[in-house]
Amino acid sequence: MKETYLHYLWKTKSIFFKNVRLITGETFELLDPGSYNTESGPDFFNGAVKIDHINWNGNIELHVKSSDWYLHNHHTDPAYQQVVLHVVYHYDKPVMVNGRALPTLELKPYVSAKHLQQFNTVNVLPNKIICGALINNIDPIYLENMKEKNILSRLNRKTAYLLEPPYLHFSHFEIIYTLLLKSFGRKVNDEPMKQLALTVPYKLLHVNPSSTYHSFLFGASQLGNRDADFNEPEWNYLKHKYNLHTLSTFQWKFKGLRPSSFPPFMMRRLHWWLLNVAIEELMKQAESNNLGFFIQLLKTAPKDLKINLQLIESVIINCIIPYLWWKGIVLEKDDYKERALDWYQVISPEQNNVISKWKKFNVPIKNAYDSQALLEIYSDFCSASKCLECSVGTKILKN
Repeated sequence: MKETYLHYLWKTKSIFFKNVRLITGETFELLDPGSYNTESGPDFFNGAVKIDHINWNGNIELHVKSSDWYLHNHHTDPAYQQVVLHVVYHYDKPVMVNGRALPTLELKPYVSAKHLQQFNTVNVLPNKIICGALINNIDPIYLENMKEKNILSRLNRKTAYLLEPPYLHFSHFEIIYTLLLKSFGRKVNDEPMKQLALTVPYKLLHVNPSSTYHSFLFGASQLGNRDADFNEPEWNYLKHKYNLHTLSTFQWKFKGLRPSSFPPFMMRRLHWWLLNVAIEELMKQAESNNLGFFIQLLKTAPKDLKINLQLIESVIINCIIPYLWWKGIVLEKDDYKERALDWYQVISPEQNNVISKWKKFNVPIKNAYDSQALLEIYSDFCSASKCLECSVGTKILKN
């Protein structure tokens, strides 16, 4: 029994939830399974269930055993304090959250052994590149056309929110500052980092000495208790002086991350970056396509922060390139968009599970242009099985 099977049952509502009761006897009805989360945090976001005729909305976590909650250290992770339902295959231990027993549904009595065997044979959950084995049988121009369309689509998607309030009237300094913080959150924590950029705006750091940056970042993020250098009295003074709000601790995700990618560690890296690269300098280097400037940063970075080339390239992909693309849109100047695309050509392709899927079929991936385009194709077409809307898929089907 694997959790992925339970995820499949829940996501597809494959169990006939009629006359079902929780382990404590309450009646249960599934209204909405929620959004499936493949990153850090609860397995399903914003689900809806009815327990004893009362509707509950919130996050839902699934485990093979209820005791896995403690095995996976969810009891120490604030991200799981908002879970409203625990769905398990086997109930072997009660789970307490905020001093109360977490409502728990045991699926074991409702799971068909025949269906489980069929699932393990077919393995329906993982997304695959359906045309992979045939993609090299067609002219490469079809994939190149898809890459060109999708790299533009990806850049437009990643900058769309900057064209809406509250970012609509932001200065160029505030925009690149927002993107910088977001890039240090990576995909898992980019949303709370984006919120932090609003809570501690660029103009606030700009008018204060750099010695306060650490207090601003760790205080407003509520990660100060995880950093030995946090100056709580200074933060309390700054918080009162500027009437600042703080993020909620449960917004930060730790699940599935290596310690070097935990939010407090990424915040230390961001702090070092802000001390060593002024926003004005970042804007200047962004427009010059000067990779050498960023490579030089590696020589001055403390070894314990693990500031490596991968991090530099992540900042370029997630901050500098979107900034140049956004600037090209708002100024209606295509040369900035061309500079954004040029950056892709000089940095290495990402290494992740999706790119590994493409490499398995010998698809050439020379630089970040290739990897970013293929990530977008996979997300928008492959994982959704939209082969008939893909020029590669339609060409293969016509052959």
